[in-house]
Amino acid sequence: MLDIWHRRLGHINEKYIRIVCPFIPKYLTLSFCAHCAIAKMKKKPLKKYKHNFKQKMKDFENKNKHTKVHKNRELRKKDKANTQQQYINLESYGSFKPGEFIVCDLKHMPASLDSYEYLCTFTCLGTRLSESVFFSTRLSSEFLEAYKKFCKHIRNKTGRYPKYLQTDNGKEFIDKHTKEYNLKKGITHSFTSPHSSLQNPVAERINRTIGEGCLALLLCAHLPLCFWTYAVNSFNFVKARTPHKSLNFSNPISSWNIFNTHRASIDLYDIRIFGCEAYVLDEKSLKAHPKAFRCIYLGPSDTHKGCIFYNLYTKKIIFSRNFILNEQCVPGKTYFPNIYDRYFGSTPPFDISDLTF
Repeated sequence: MLDIWHRRLGHINEKYIRIVCPFIPKYLTLSFCAHCAIAKMKKKPLKKYKHNFKQKMKDFENKNKHTKVHKNRELRKKDKANTQQQYINLESYGSFKPGEFIVCDLKHMPASLDSYEYLCTFTCLGTRLSESVFFSTRLSSEFLEAYKKFCKHIRNKTGRYPKYLQTDNGKEFIDKHTKEYNLKKGITHSFTSPHSSLQNPVAERINRTIGEGCLALLLCAHLPLCFWTYAVNSFNFVKARTPHKSLNFSNPISSWNIFNTHRASIDLYDIRIFGCEAYVLDEKSLKAHPKAFRCIYLGPSDTHKGCIFYNLYTKKIIFSRNFILNEQCVPGKTYFPNIYDRYFGSTPPFDISDLTF
């Protein structure tokens, strides 16, 4: 059960899965996920003598456990923890309101089915709710159009325009028309220094999280990289409804709708595994003919009251609300074979009979 929800929730951590799904028994453990290992691999930090230092400190505390120095140290630790908790509570009241501070970043991606090659992410710093927009080029006019639509969306939801916008020094962000629009709406636009992406950490971290989650979904579904737009939309849908560390393990949707109590509850029981087998009702079939055709499930839709599917016969994207899902089968293994075999080692590049022992 834990492995199934790990795949349903976009390959997130076990700790967050148990927060979202408290009904999972505690004796179950998450098994090794090869898709997460391939999609989220990174370099290990160089930390020397860390284990030895911790072990020496434990031995020292065990020896001096009943002394006054040890008791005073424990009291100071408790006082420090209490003061830190007070600062956290004060920061929660003094943080940015929903839609007040926006961070943005652009990322190059492979060519998609709809000829998109760039991923632009707008993130609210107060609620960590992100919205992804897809671009076919890196022109400033394309960014300005998406930026105006996002500002109108913020105005419609919160009743005011954003106050601050932070981006890097990309040419798509530095434009005369964008500057005029910010001056007209009273938005303060700040840039990072050249080659200093650490000055915009939230946007960089969210872009990396979305990229890794999108790749893990595609690897698990055995779908080619041209389906990354649908994987990003599915991952954003789940990410907005899962806990976040900076929100005290609340989810971005609840933080965004904090004043609308009737919309604060989140239901994820309709979420299914991305890329699983689906049978969709054929609306034009006759009475004596088969009633459904086989498809690939591509997640919920943002524009329709239904889900997105890839028809394996017509090779087209369709929307429907009448479907049956089979999460035990992944059609991408048979319809898109050998696209990730070099990473999983399914077919070696040499003949095994050539090996001599």
